[in-house]
Amino acid sequence: VNDQEGMNGIARNLLYYNSLSDAVKRKLNLVVVDDCSPVPVSMPDGLNVNHRLVRIDRDIKWNSGGGKNLGVFCCETSRMITADIDMLFPEETLISCMSGQGISDRAVYVFDEYLEDNGSWSKYGVHPNCFFMTKAAYLYLNGYDEDFCGHYGDDLYINTAQQIAGIPASWPRYDLTVGSSGP
Repeated sequence: VNDQEGMNGIARNLLYYNSLSDAVKRKLNLVVVDDCSPVPVSMPDGLNVNHRLVRIDRDIKWNSGGGKNLGVFCCETSRMITADIDMLFPEETLISCMSGQGISDRAVYVFDEYLEDNGSWSKYGVHPNCFFMTKAAYLYLNGYDEDFCGHYGDDLYINTAQQIAGIPASWPRYDLTVGSSGP
């Protein structure tokens, strides 16, 4: 779910994760990377979920690749979802990802993105900056090349690269090839 409400949306989304079941919150570890936004991100009061806020204090153009690398470095779990802070994941999706069943250390999994408009949900497609994978897979792929991103932009995403050392797949477990549209 994508929500473009800025700082209010960030606080609301963090509180959403705080509202999940205790069983999920015990396994969930949020790493929020503030990539030098003009208004520093702060965690809302009363947040009762494992979390870490990391702030990049130097504004580097096209630094989201570096932010992803930093978030992965700070991640304390073996499986992870990387996403923009304005995205929400249903509890059932998180439970499925946390189960770890059938997860390959050489695969990148993507999610369908849905947008809400006046109470109606519609499928938007696959978000290019959101994926699920093991930390081992991310490290195997060498993460984002920060020099490349810094000079050429970051419109080359790990989950959409046509040449990738691994098998891109959707979650849950649909194999993807270049141009795939899902089941």
